[in-house]
Amino acid sequence: MIDFCHTENNHHPEIKKGLILVINSESLSKKKVLVVEDEPSIALLIQFNLKAVGFEVLCVHDGEAVFPAIKQFRPDMIILDLMLPKMDGIQVCRELRKQNNLVPIIILTALLDTSDKITGLDNGADDYMTKPFSPQELIHGLWDYHFLGDTRIVDVHISHLRDKIERITRKPEHIITVRNVGYKLNLVPPLCITN
Repeated sequence: MIDFCHTENNHHPEIKKGLILVINSESLSKKKVLVVEDEPSIALLIQFNLKAVGFEVLCVHDGEAVFPAIKQFRPDMIILDLMLPKMDGIQVCRELRKQNNLVPIIILTALLDTSDKITGLDNGADDYMTKPFSPQELIHGLWDYHFLGDTRIVDVHISHLRDKIERITRKPEHIITVRNVGYKLNLVPPLCITN
């Protein structure tokens, strides 16, 4: 269930008063993460840690395997290594976005060059993480995304609204994500709407 309500919430101290988009978490199914990593030890580590916090995980080990896996598994998120056999992570990102697939993608890279990260982001990745990383860092990074299954359309609309009203869309000041609740509309500082 999705609902807008005015609230003064004692259960979430980060919410004072405001307009909240509430999504009933009981109606959400187990969230699915597709892990695309060719190094078995790293794939196993990611899979183990994501399953431990309740995600359903499927691992594939090359870029070409992503496309049939997406059709069959229907992931809510993709964790994608850049250096893959058969088809690299940049090519996978580019092809997914060309197919209008909007599944959030976090790229993993051992490459320290900033230009590689920017190339990934420019080709459709939503975020990146540099190897080595801790399991806690990975899980924290995933919680920044809204795994809302059938309510994914809400995220798309929120993203479009943020593009119009936020000065820096990756650091929103007006439409604030409240984990496990929804979104909070903050009218301070004043809105600056763009076309």
